Amino acid sequence: MVLPPKQPICRIRPCRNRLHVAADESEVGFKCNTYQGGDMRYFIFVLSIALIITSCKKSSNPVTSGTNPAVSVSQVKNSMQYTFAIPKAVFGIHDTLSASITAFNQLAEPETLMFSEGNFHWSLISNSGRTLMSGPEPNPYPIEELIFNPHQSKEIYEVYQAIKDTSGAPVIAGSYTLQGLYDSMIFTLDLSLH
Repeated sequence: MVLPPKQPICRIRPCRNRLHVAADESEVGFKCNTYQGGDMRYFIFVLSIALIITSCKKSSNPVTSGTNPAVSVSQVKNSMQYTFAIPKAVFGIHDTLSASITAFNQLAEPETLMFSEGNFHWSLISNSGRTLMSGPEPNPYPIEELIFNPHQSKEIYEVYQAIKDTSGAPVIAGSYTLQGLYDSMIFTLDLSLH
């Protein structure tokens, strides 16, 4: 019986807080601690188990982004397209409500928009018509001059608030409407709380 020729063994030696891989015996030297790679299968096995355990963890969000798509509605006024959007249609009752309104200049020339956060109002309304929460708080907001280049979009307002009933009542799972009002335009998005 003829055995196959010996394959070179990869040797590792310490090299100032790093490991140095040597291709053959001449590079390793006599005083070098060597490692013959016998535990490589064990390392790969442990790494595989760690990856399997990590990927098998149940998500804290019962609805994944693939089955919970973003929802948006758009309207056009004075050559600007306004889009009111939420990142998903289903939120948990302990989630943070996030939404945004984006303006898009449809013209081939620059457009100026005078905007104040106080000009945009939003409400989360239950299917029975009761307002769960709303914003922004009444404050004197500064007016900003926003310049849009041709075909440029900018987020002009963002909602990012913990979902809660401002009356102090517990949040109940169910169907809700997120309504936005800006410059006489009404935006309506349906969402669910679970």
